[in-house]
Amino acid sequence: MQPLSKLSYKEKRKKLITEITKKTSGALNSTEVHEVVSKLNVNLPYQLELIHSHEKMEKILTLKQLSPDNDSSYTFYTKEYGNVLLGTASFGLLKDGILEAHPILDKEQKLVILINEQRFCSYYGVYKKLGKTLKLFIYIP
Repeated sequence: MQPLSKLSYKEKRKKLITEITKKTSGALNSTEVHEVVSKLNVNLPYQLELIHSHEKMEKILTLKQLSPDNDSSYTFYTKEYGNVLLGTASFGLLKDGILEAHPILDKEQKLVILINEQRFCSYYGVYKKLGKTLKLFIYIP
């Protein structure tokens, strides 16, 4: 099997379509899968997760913006961004452990969201990006 970087655009797209179809076990039809994939950059790696619990999906829809201990010279941050790829939902916001906005999600609707989690550290005001994770969450009630 070829590494992802050696595959053509069409092969990467087909692989992503296959992975989503396999993960959802047919719960998303072909049109829905193609709609989701058309909104993604097939050159980037994604972590796929299937969710059936409404409560768990509400937690995922609450975007975290954390700032742990400021006692040392280093400060670590996590910031999440979210996009709805299929369905409709509203993201919540958790800032410094306080819920500033509640997520809104219909219990009976299929939903696909992309969460872009970025991690930073700060050393005396100089910011350094530590990493980025792209997570694709598929909610099937």
